[in-house]
Amino acid sequence: MIEYARQAFDAVYLCKLLHHYGKLDGMDLDWTVHEDLWWHMSFEALQNVSGACWVECLDMENKYYFSDPAMMEYYRLCREYCRNFGVSLKRNLFMQKAEEYVDRLLGSLCSYGYGWTLHTRINHEWASGIVCGVEDHFSAYMDLIEVLLRIFLFYETELEVLKQALSDKNNEKTRKEAA
Repeated sequence: MIEYARQAFDAVYLCKLLHHYGKLDGMDLDWTVHEDLWWHMSFEALQNVSGACWVECLDMENKYYFSDPAMMEYYRLCREYCRNFGVSLKRNLFMQKAEEYVDRLLGSLCSYGYGWTLHTRINHEWASGIVCGVEDHFSAYMDLIEVLLRIFLFYETELEVLKQALSDKNNEKTRKEAA
C-alpha cells in the first residue's frame, strides 16, 4: 500500500513539474496504478522533455537522444555569431555558456550509471542534441527529467538573448554603411 501511495505522489510531482515547464500537454495521463507505473511515467516524461527523443534499448543500458528546435536554432545562430563577430566556435561565449550549463546540470545528478554527450552540429534537422546513456542501476530518473527540462528551457531563453546580440550587430553594420 505504501508503494502505491509513493507512486501516486511521484505522479503528482511529475505532472506538476511538466506543467511548470509547459510540457504536460504531450503526456498520456490515462495512468492506472500498477507495479510498473513509475517506469511507465518516467519513460513517457523523458520522451516529452524536448522536441524530439529517440531511445535505443540495449542489454544493460538505455540510450536516449534529446533534441529541440530551439537548441538547433541556438547552435545555428552561434555559427552566425562567429561569422559576424569574427570569433571561433571555441571562443564563442554563447557556445561556452551552453556547454558549461549542460555539464553543470547533468553533472549534478546524484546517481551512478549514467553519462552524456552534448552534440552541437547543425548539418541535419536534429543534429544538435544530448545523448544520455543510462544503465540498469541508474536511480535518479526524476532528477534527470527535471535537469533536462531546465536545459531545454535554457536554450529557449538564451536563444532570444543570442538573437538580440545578432540584431544589435546587424543594426550597427547598417548604421555604419549608411554613414
